[in-house]
Amino acid sequence: MRIAEVARTLGCEVDTIRYFERIGLIETPACGSDGYRSYRQGTLNELRFILNCRKAGMSIAEVVQLIALRKGESYDSEEIGLMLDATIAQIQRQTEMLKRLKAQLLTLRETCREQDAEREPDRVAAEVDLDDRVFALPLPALQLSAARAFRPF
Repeated sequence: MRIAEVARTLGCEVDTIRYFERIGLIETPACGSDGYRSYRQGTLNELRFILNCRKAGMSIAEVVQLIALRKGESYDSEEIGLMLDATIAQIQRQTEMLKRLKAQLLTLRETCREQDAEREPDRVAAEVDLDDRVFALPLPALQLSAARAFRPF
């Protein structure tokens, strides 16, 4: 898979992948006979792990430690354990916050349905199951552009 395909698949920028190569987080694949670098599934999985760690708020230095741990290199288990505990706690807090937000959004959505029913009682609104899909809804183009502009990586 070429770098643009990898970036598109993972939802990141090509420059992000090149940056991770430059600082040694991932290996730069050799060029094939066609002159293009081809990324294997293992690299794709490693990039996904790195991006998820970054989205969870981990620093590059922390990610480097985790990659070393995954590769079986020596590490300070106490230091990494504390860092992992802090990250896990942060993810738990974010998960709880997202659950509360989802409940609030579902309540607002129900309010919209009720108002629609009052305005148009004969119209039957199609029910939409929002469970597990709230955050997969597309953002308007303006919000999407703003979200990309402020990506931390």
